[in-house]
Amino acid sequence: MKRAATEASTPSAPEPAATLAPDTIETFAQTVADEVAARLKPCLPPPGWPEGRGTLSEPEAATYLGIGQDFLRELRQEGRISYTAQGRRVTYGVRDIVDYLERCRQHGTIPI
Repeated sequence: MKRAATEASTPSAPEPAATLAPDTIETFAQTVADEVAARLKPCLPPPGWPEGRGTLSEPEAATYLGIGQDFLRELRQEGRISYTAQGRRVTYGVRDIVDYLERCRQHGTIPI
């Protein structure tokens, strides 16, 4: 039994549905890169973070933030800063500190 000619031939690559202009591709790539960077930013240690450390103890976090330990404890108890508790040990991660600092950030306006 002979095979039909269409079955024996190898399929060719599909034709592209549309061609995008290089500036469109560049704009799309930059948009994707910006979105990825924005999503990763909270995970990156802020400037001055101790190298190789994922978390800070309560005294270290207070020093890093430039506030007293009592005030940091008050922030934690009021739910104004996130933390991790392991038994009695309390630590603050990069995301905890960055999120808190972002919430405290004041956005100024430029007078026109």
